[in-house]
Amino acid sequence: MISFVSSHGHRGLLATEERRRRLAEVRRKPRLKQSRRGAFVGKVKDDELGRAFAHDIRAANVAFDTKPASSGPSTARCYIMVTPDGERTMNTFLGAAQDLKPGDIDEAQVASAAVTYLEGYLWDPPQAKDAFVKAAGIAHKAGRQVALTLSDAFCVDRYRAE
Repeated sequence: MISFVSSHGHRGLLATEERRRRLAEVRRKPRLKQSRRGAFVGKVKDDELGRAFAHDIRAANVAFDTKPASSGPSTARCYIMVTPDGERTMNTFLGAAQDLKPGDIDEAQVASAAVTYLEGYLWDPPQAKDAFVKAAGIAHKAGRQVALTLSDAFCVDRYRAE
């Protein structure tokens, strides 16, 4: 595995021990009672994986009301390989997620969220970027916080000037 990762790309930055430490910190914090405290806005396709994702996220008590795509690429997926020394390498297919549009953003839902969390990988597709800019504008207008993942060094390098 290590030779595969070494010869086929970059190794991850978050070691397994660090991940375990962070998870332990999260688990020590008091839990909120089970109520719908979160919402997910994202695009899946109306396919087997998209239906499974929608079912599972709703079962976790997260609101997910974005209409699935009926055409275009299949639901996104990510394959993760972890080396024996705890490094990880990911292969991500954005699929239908990259078809998120400004019309998929529910203004009331974003305005009522304490934090709107945006996935940096979706900064590449223009219409998904427009959806993020719309969501961030709604959140800021409502006095809410916005978090944007940096995803990976390649995403940061491509958009550093923005």
